[in-house]
Amino acid sequence: MNHQIAAVAYDSITANDSREDRAVKEVINAAKLIHMELGPGLLEEVYEDCLCSILTKRDVPFKCNVDYPVTFLGEILDHKIKLNMIVDDCLIVEIKAVGKPESIHEANLLTCLKLSKAKQCLLVNFNVPLLEQGIKRLIKRG
Repeated sequence: MNHQIAAVAYDSITANDSREDRAVKEVINAAKLIHMELGPGLLEEVYEDCLCSILTKRDVPFKCNVDYPVTFLGEILDHKIKLNMIVDDCLIVEIKAVGKPESIHEANLLTCLKLSKAKQCLLVNFNVPLLEQGIKRLIKRG
């Protein structure tokens, strides 16, 4: 079996980057490394563990498997939404390992973004030949 190794371009993190942009670049750079080393086809939990490991080694603050409260008309409900990861308290990361993300995945992310204080979120699907095909960035407006 022939394997093609593609050159992986990493996003440079600069002093001029906003906190949100630094978080996005850290996650994407880590995801590229993971995908290059492991490739597609593993369980989401494996990719999540690898991402947590890399972010820890790079001293990037994050929380995994976060229960986030749902507020309706100013009242906090008993129900919570589960977020895969929050990076630096400003970026929601949803990790997938599916053939093609369903519209429900994006709808869920949009709702999480709306309900949270985060300004951006990333949907990272590792089950793709090129990771760039599996990354979707959503930004809260206003």
